Amino acid sequence: MRKQRWLWTLAGLWALPYLAQAQDLPRIMQVYPTSDTLPVNLMRFYVQFSQPMQEVGIYEHVHLYNAQGRELDSVFYKHATEFWNRDRTQVSLLVDPARVKRGLLAHNQLGRAFVEGERYPLPIDSLLLNFNDQPLASAWSVSFVAGPEDRSAPAPERWMLSAPTSGIQDSLRVAFQDKIDHISVHTRLAVGHNNQPVRGTWNYSTDQAAYFVPEQPWQPGTYQLLIHSALEDVAANSVHQIFDYDPDEYNPDVRPYYTVDFWVREAE
Repeated sequence: MRKQRWLWTLAGLWALPYLAQAQDLPRIMQVYPTSDTLPVNLMRFYVQFSQPMQEVGIYEHVHLYNAQGRELDSVFYKHATEFWNRDRTQVSLLVDPARVKRGLLAHNQLGRAFVEGERYPLPIDSLLLNFNDQPLASAWSVSFVAGPEDRSAPAPERWMLSAPTSGIQDSLRVAFQDKIDHISVHTRLAVGHNNQPVRGTWNYSTDQAAYFVPEQPWQPGTYQLLIHSALEDVAANSVHQIFDYDPDEYNPDVRPYYTVDFWVREAE
């Protein structure tokens, strides 16, 4: 019995460096959009990592299958320069715009990249490497159903805002009536008060909701949610113009921002 204990102890000590190494391996934190059903004219995915990754060869490790299990090609726009953020912790997987926008050659020859009603698995294997040539701790897989196409611009006037009371740092909740692009939430939304920006952090809750947490407690009064006209939904329709617009219907009158007022009431 004593000998067995020693064996287990030695095995545990031998395994410690490998357990520590596994904990240090990069991981996939999230894949956006997160909804189970996405429009058939979906424009892009984002993959977030826990560590900076190598910025080449992403499409060797990302796979897309149809409901019959056949791997699909000619779906993603495989540019020579991959679409990584500055610190290499997030990559954009862009669906070939020519498969999204009607009237272009690829769309006419191949049709849409997705078929409405079908489910598409999107696995990412663990061989993708970080800057230290370490592979992912584990593979990752998501799937989604292709839903009806989205050819409507996001409509901020239909969004629902839930404002906190003054004196606290509770979040402002914004419920979109659209599935909004992950990057747009962080770069195309702002909060203003008395003609000054309110500093804080946007948190992406779901494709249809986000939260703004201010750095300082709210003061009572009227605030503005500022929406840049370039804010997009997951089908790349902006507040100003849908992606797949008819040239005869193009709107040249671009407003830089749209605003939605909300009120922070005095705490009782």
